Amino acid sequence: MKKIKCEVYTRVVGYFRPVGSWNEGKEAEFNDRKEFSETISLKSMRGTTEKTELTVYGLPMCMGCQDLKKKLIEHEIAHVYKNAKENQRDLLSLRLSELPVVILGKEYTEGATIEDVLKLLKNNNIEAQKEKEISL
Repeated sequence: MKKIKCEVYTRVVGYFRPVGSWNEGKEAEFNDRKEFSETISLKSMRGTTEKTELTVYGLPMCMGCQDLKKKLIEHEIAHVYKNAKENQRDLLSLRLSELPVVILGKEYTEGATIEDVLKLLKNNNIEAQKEKEISL
């Protein structure tokens, strides 16, 4: 397989520029950027409230995705559900091979089950608040 360099452009101050021509500092700033997304409050087991987002990527025809979505609602775990096909850009850097994908902070699990989600929440010392699902 032949690797081909991909030129990435981004909009800066009203015009598009190739990222490859930037200096190291500007590239680091670009990599640290975050796209806007609505966060969901999760209550920490330590008694403090922190803003964390549990995001689930799946597809309508994926039985595992739909099963996880149903179980998250049954367990009343606050989450954002996103269609993986419509949000491919979010997942490109992770190089994933199996849905559903669950992301919490910088951690993610592919082929996730409800047990994986509960373990991920526990490992991050987070107890999910009872909130409704938000679908994007």
